[in-house]
Amino acid sequence: MIRVQVSAAFCDLCQCHADSHSLSSVATLLAFHLLGIYPVTVTREYLIVSPFVPSYTVHNEELGSFTVNVTNFDPRTLAENIPDGARAYVESVSINGKKQSSRCRILFEELLPGGGKHTKVELTMTSDADSVNSCGASDKDLPSSLSTGGFDSI
Repeated sequence: MIRVQVSAAFCDLCQCHADSHSLSSVATLLAFHLLGIYPVTVTREYLIVSPFVPSYTVHNEELGSFTVNVTNFDPRTLAENIPDGARAYVESVSINGKKQSSRCRILFEELLPGGGKHTKVELTMTSDADSVNSCGASDKDLPSSLSTGGFDSI
């Protein structure tokens, strides 16, 4: 769904007459989504989604840096409509070699713990949508939302 929106809406966005602040906000959110980590507003959480790139590093002089490598990255997922059999689903997430219980969310301080530290994140992709129909083994693996009790837990 988001790939259709990116293709249809964002490509036309530059032709509209929105103010530069709106354009930069949309561009920032788009950049995060393309990287596969989408910030949840007013929380410390990022949703983990299928990235558009196989690997990248983000640097911050104050907070440190993180590198994301995507195992089984499938360039076919870059199409507006993802074809059957494409590895478009996040099967697992590892941080510094440790597999995480949730494949749907990651906290800001896990990515950028401060002190100039570097974090290594690995997203492993699969084509088996049925095998990834939950965020993890328990409710604590779900991203925060009003349907899971609000945002008080983070």
